[in-house]
Amino acid sequence: MRKLPPLNYLQAFEAAARHRSFTEAARELNCTQAAISQRVRGLESIFGRSLFYRLPSGVVPTEAAEVYLRGIGEAFDQLQSITKGLAGRASPKTVSVSIPVTFAALWLAPRLDRFSQENPGIDVRLNCTIWNDPNAESADFQIQLLGSDFAAPHAHRLSRDRAFVVCAPQLLASRDGSKPNVFFEQLPLVSLIAKYDYWELWRRKSGALKIGSDRKIDVDTGIAALEIARHGHGIALSLSSYIAPYVGSGQLVKPFDGSIDLELSHFILRSPDRPLSRPAQAFQDFLIEEGKNTMPESEKSGG
Repeated sequence: MRKLPPLNYLQAFEAAARHRSFTEAARELNCTQAAISQRVRGLESIFGRSLFYRLPSGVVPTEAAEVYLRGIGEAFDQLQSITKGLAGRASPKTVSVSIPVTFAALWLAPRLDRFSQENPGIDVRLNCTIWNDPNAESADFQIQLLGSDFAAPHAHRLSRDRAFVVCAPQLLASRDGSKPNVFFEQLPLVSLIAKYDYWELWRRKSGALKIGSDRKIDVDTGIAALEIARHGHGIALSLSSYIAPYVGSGQLVKPFDGSIDLELSHFILRSPDRPLSRPAQAFQDFLIEEGKNTMPESEKSGG
């Protein structure tokens, strides 16, 4: 006869360790936080050691618990696969994400290879959006650009974006310094038709500085705006998450040193009533870690 801890102890431990939170584990397992704490303490009494560091912001598994989590997670995955196989259903191997097309192309694409290498058994399906995704509810989670002060259960901030004016390198010579605070007055502004009017936000914050002519080129995606600017057809205003590949390769330049905080951030959003599959959890954890690596130190503690 196998001597194993009670299954509810193992479920509580696995959920709490995966979420780094007794509260989130309780939501997933549809019980109280006190029940999770009691079951974890029961498991700790069996092992004779603590499995979590209790912190004001949540819990962190100990080194031994991290090792145990990997084994328990794999065991649960196998049990789930066998159970679903017997019922005629395959275990999920795909994570589906509703994501803005420009964020997918310019922020995620350069990072996706690392996830694929570390998770060769997980397929990624990206539902790229321009405005709203009519099938967003069928995705495991969504990525949206929202106000930086946005807060909601199960929301994780990936970026805190500043806005930069960018243009093709050859256009720098067309800066007419004869008029104070007026730049590129013969060129149109490339304007993004979106939830937020970047240029209007920029004008409010930049004061008397005037840039561009009264003409506009309207587009509906950020990547289109940057491509038009790259070909020298106008001056674009874009988010730091988007311009890095262009500026890094020299295809676009920043004619001004400064940037403006538009108080916008990209967030991961999901329903609190829908637990993530293991592939979706792995992809979400990957995105959160990548987001932390690209944010300033002062922003990394944001939710």
